[in-house]
Amino acid sequence: MKRMASRKYGGRIRAPALPVLVFAVALVVVMGLFYHRARRYESVGIARGRVYQIAATCPGRLEAVQVRLFETVKRGQPVAILNAVLENEPLRSQLSTLTAQIEYLRSQLPALREEFMAEQTERQINYNTDHRRLDVDMELARLRILEIRTDLAEDRKLQEELNMDLQAYQELVKHGDVGFNVKERARIQYEALTKKIQENERLLEQAETDLEMCLRRRDGFALYQPYHPDPNHAMEVVRREIRIQEKLMEEIEARFEPIVLRSPIDGVIISIPGNSNEIALRRPGENILRMAGEVVNAGDPVLAVAETKPQEVVVYVEEKQMARFCKGMAVELVKHNSPLQIARSQIVEISPTMEMMPERLWLDATVPQWGRPVLVAIPPDMHLVAGESVRIRTL
Repeated sequence: MKRMASRKYGGRIRAPALPVLVFAVALVVVMGLFYHRARRYESVGIARGRVYQIAATCPGRLEAVQVRLFETVKRGQPVAILNAVLENEPLRSQLSTLTAQIEYLRSQLPALREEFMAEQTERQINYNTDHRRLDVDMELARLRILEIRTDLAEDRKLQEELNMDLQAYQELVKHGDVGFNVKERARIQYEALTKKIQENERLLEQAETDLEMCLRRRDGFALYQPYHPDPNHAMEVVRREIRIQEKLMEEIEARFEPIVLRSPIDGVIISIPGNSNEIALRRPGENILRMAGEVVNAGDPVLAVAETKPQEVVVYVEEKQMARFCKGMAVELVKHNSPLQIARSQIVEISPTMEMMPERLWLDATVPQWGRPVLVAIPPDMHLVAGESVRIRTL
């Protein structure tokens, strides 16, 4: 009976020990978590992602913006198309000037040809004269090509205008604002101009073929005579002038080609950043993205692309704490937002100057704070959003 009582009494002593043990372990865990939460991190930083502004390379009008806000884009992807030709540009007058210069050069070439032919008669089929005659034929062929290209450029521009007018008349006819005959006249003009352009394109191909034949004749002629005389100075002046006109024609043709703006990085389309004063003056929805039809100057931002993942954290260290930091030092990054993330990293660079902290990091919204920017690399396994606040402490 005593043994049984003793066992029963001993069981009563050991039974309360288990809850006490559980309570002690829980207390240690809670104190550990409280200690971890209570640790003071010396500085606060902001995850920074690079933002690239895609700007217009020249004055022009946006024909299309091919992306939307917050759309993901790849490097090299077309994002906008810019038309460099504005309505008030004097391209037609430039084409008229170029045509006049071509006519002037054309008037000079027959006189040169007559001079060369007289020399040929005098010297009885002189090699130099034959060579120059071939040069004249080649330059005439080049001038013919340049003349046709000039006509094509002007006619194509007029064709675009007639096409717009024809579309407008079609809409007006539907609504009964103009008569059917007006639209038919516009259509006849457009078809006649289209036929003219097609004919000029055929003439251009023929002129280019003639130029190739002239080049072959000249090269073949040079094989029969090893000696090449000095070039004629008068012809050289004409050649140089023709080269100048060809360059001008290439520049005008290049203006008609649309300019494609492409994304420089893999990223996401965001609103166009601006100065703080400009942002305060913006109306709601203004300058988020440029729209098709807007006129922009060279250097004006069309849209902006941000990196999808920030690569560094900018930490602002107070002056009294700067002695604890140095380049290459190991630090710990802590993200308190859900989900909690803790990762080790190191200081990449330290700014040589003090700067005003972003307003969101001020302890008092009315008292500006200053700090020294420090760059800390973000580990690959840590996921942050650009602009997210992060705390650091030295290890």
